[in-house]
Amino acid sequence: MPWFRRNGSAIGNIRSQESNQTGIWDLNDAHQLKQLNTWGAAPGSPVFNWRYYAYGSNIGTTYVYWIQTDGTQTLLRGVAGQQQSNSTSTWSTYSEDLSSKSGTTGRIYIGYLTGNNYRNDPQFDNMELVDTTLGTIELDPGTTTGRAGWTKRTAYTTNTLAPTTSSFTSITTTGSTSTVWNWDNGGTPSGSTGAIRDANTITAGYYLYFEGSSPNYSSSNRVYWVRMASDYTLL
Repeated sequence: MPWFRRNGSAIGNIRSQESNQTGIWDLNDAHQLKQLNTWGAAPGSPVFNWRYYAYGSNIGTTYVYWIQTDGTQTLLRGVAGQQQSNSTSTWSTYSEDLSSKSGTTGRIYIGYLTGNNYRNDPQFDNMELVDTTLGTIELDPGTTTGRAGWTKRTAYTTNTLAPTTSSFTSITTTGSTSTVWNWDNGGTPSGSTGAIRDANTITAGYYLYFEGSSPNYSSSNRVYWVRMASDYTLL
């Protein structure tokens, strides 16, 4: 079997022609594989896919980060303000290219900077992390496995620096303001904000949402966070 470098080229050159046929490589190539901890894994095309619904005149800004175990924080996308104009529109679809992060280990964080009034319930659905060393990681709120893949923090930060050293807890199925981040279906509790169906147009389908009613909204900076429950290594 051939062995691959991180850049996708098969290991083997004029000094080591056997490597493409037998898996034998020279000492320099072996050192590269050990240092990168890939040992024969071809580079993948890692992406984070997600759906988003932002209906409400007070919707704030959502930030999506890839945060590595070494503390490196990479902002993948920011989405500001209302994106849908009613409760029955098509969900927005996003795909975050993580190919530049191949070989790194980390997880997705989502931060939400609140709006200044209660029409402020953004929703998230159909999340997945594609091309990890463990395959595609299912993070869809519509499944038990997907819901177990997320945790939340009920306290807020005053900036968009993710609280990586803070404690996060499990997310529950409720519409309570005190729990801040919730699993829900059929529409969020407040009027004039949120979709009434999930991203697959199913009324009973679950999604993740931020409960933006008082006391959670503010005219000052408040950023609330959810993150994946575990770290994964990208191909």
